[in-house]
Amino acid sequence: MQSHSPDASGWRLVAGRATDGHALAFWLGCFLAALYFLPGGPLANIGPIAIALPALLALTLSDQQQRLKPLAGMAVFFLAAGLWAVGITIFNGGSGSDIERAVGNFLTLAFLAIMMGMFAAVRNIRVLLWMIFAFAATSAAISLALHVAEPQGRLIAIGRAVNPIPAAGGFAAGMIAAFVLWRMASLTKPLEGILLGGFVILGSALFLTGSRGPFLGVLAVLIIGPWLLRRASYRLVTTILLVAFGGLVAVILMEGWLGPLLCPISARLCSESHRLMIWGWTFDQIAASPFLGTGPHHRFTEDAYNHPHNGLFGLAMFYGIPFALISLALFVLALRRIIRDAAPLPRAWCIVSLIFTAAYIASDQSNIFAFFNTHYVFFWMPFLLAYASAVMPEGTDERTLAVESGAR
Repeated sequence: MQSHSPDASGWRLVAGRATDGHALAFWLGCFLAALYFLPGGPLANIGPIAIALPALLALTLSDQQQRLKPLAGMAVFFLAAGLWAVGITIFNGGSGSDIERAVGNFLTLAFLAIMMGMFAAVRNIRVLLWMIFAFAATSAAISLALHVAEPQGRLIAIGRAVNPIPAAGGFAAGMIAAFVLWRMASLTKPLEGILLGGFVILGSALFLTGSRGPFLGVLAVLIIGPWLLRRASYRLVTTILLVAFGGLVAVILMEGWLGPLLCPISARLCSESHRLMIWGWTFDQIAASPFLGTGPHHRFTEDAYNHPHNGLFGLAMFYGIPFALISLALFVLALRRIIRDAAPLPRAWCIVSLIFTAAYIASDQSNIFAFFNTHYVFFWMPFLLAYASAVMPEGTDERTLAVESGAR
């Protein structure tokens, strides 16, 4: 029986205010600030805390529990996958900190699924896209200024993405947000100008990272995205994703032939990626432990190339082939539901983000379940938001949600 004591009513009011549309934008701002501006170490904990706290508060409210119930299956998958990750980490001799990381990775994703469900309910998606664009463009502008002042080869972004490849992913996430807003939202001329200016800044920073996979992924979005959004069907989208992934793998397989052709254009485009060597190591590890994997803590002994540099190969190596196949099957089922039932804006954001992600993971992001980094904004946020939009009851506006959450 629901309590009607003053203390219970006061708690519901506080928790409701802390999980309404305006508060969710604040929590997202904290997360994006941690991602785009703050270095690693203790400050990095602001990111997962900004996801976990509103999710935990929402779970104390009966109306939020009811609204978020359709996401229970997704949350259960993350928790079950986390248990599997802990088990294989222990089996493969991982340390206590490795086990803690395995738990934290999947628990954070479960909380993110809840948070995206709340965003879907309040229909605050345009605000979310503008925030990602603004944080990414500001980070790119600062990173460019620092790079010009003190050039160090490839551009290194400020914030959590200390490597050029995840930095490129963060800049690409801002470009994708701008693209979706331009395609799907009614914008005034000044807002279009702001998007264009930010897009140029982000594109310049992305190019200077020297990361070819993310660059080609954004190029694919710009070329295919407008056409695909008008004709989106499950079969067509999955075909495009396979082509984007397979196409970049093919480019890597042919890099010995393509390199001399691209060098006259830019030295950044023709440097050797060493991916074929790394993939050879990866397949050796998969063959040695096909069912239980190596555990997500495993690293190759070569410091500069210590992970598989491919999302699908990494999934099979770290977690085992059965886990990889189950994860892919569930992703395909979720994607079918997204294309069929999600609202237009989150569906569009998800589709173009997946085009980029397919190209990105063909050459990097070995563990898509890894702890929060830029893959949260170019993959997990759009995917989980679109899934929430597809499975949850039709959302209400922010004012109604705030009243319901806080007044009962």
